[in-house]
Amino acid sequence: LASQVELLDSAEAVEAASLHCLSRAEAPAVTVGVAAADGLKCERCWHYHVDVSSSAKYPGVCPRCVEALSLMDFPAVDLCGTCAPVA
Repeated sequence: LASQVELLDSAEAVEAASLHCLSRAEAPAVTVGVAAADGLKCERCWHYHVDVSSSAKYPGVCPRCVEALSLMDFPAVDLCGTCAPVA
C-alpha cells in the first residue's frame, strides 16, 4: 500500500530523504528509499493525505472518502453525540 510516491534526481537525494534505502550499482543502477508519507492517515481508507479532516461533515477522512460518503448519502458524523446535524 503506497499513499505517496516521489521520484528524486539522484541516489544521494533518495538516501538523504529516506528512513530505509537500498541501492544496486550493477546495470540498471537503482536506488529505492522508504519514508513516511506527508499528511495524516484517513480513518476510512488508511491512506495518508495532507487534507484529512478538511470536511466538517466527515472529519478524519480524506477528500476521496468525503466524495464517496457524499455519493452514498452517508449521514454526517456526530463526534460529540449531542451536536446538531451538519448540513
